Amino acid sequence: MIILPGQGKSIPLATSKGNPIENEQNDAVTAEDEHWDGKFAARHLSAKPRGSMSGRYNCHGLVFASRRTRIFSYTELTKILSDDNYIEIAMSQVLEGDIILYYENNEVVHSGIVVNPPCAANLWNPMVFSKWGSGREFVHRGNDCPYTFNVKYIRLA
Repeated sequence: MIILPGQGKSIPLATSKGNPIENEQNDAVTAEDEHWDGKFAARHLSAKPRGSMSGRYNCHGLVFASRRTRIFSYTELTKILSDDNYIEIAMSQVLEGDIILYYENNEVVHSGIVVNPPCAANLWNPMVFSKWGSGREFVHRGNDCPYTFNVKYIRLA
């Protein structure tokens, strides 16, 4: 469920320091998107879908741009994290509303909002609210999604 940049329009979006953030809106939802959404939902049965599919925003657009657009580039995410003064926090310090970042090959590939922090009672497996590509938003266990559970937690300093 990967939509490549270059197929939509950009909106004005900037970091708190005023640096522009590359982004793209594309409302299209393709048959392939629908296939992947159904496949992911069938594979992750404990994940609870919310609403309908939308190509307008992706996970990073949900977390960092209030569902307004897609943010694709790792460079742009790095800019947001630095300019907006996000800091990494220890798993034991995570609170509801903090952000979870999923990494592959040392790059952020997915982001979500922590709904229920990791703790001993849930075997250190948080509940997360996120969006899966052009698919739906889901409330899911941190390790029950299409992304590898190699994560860091962040919040605004």
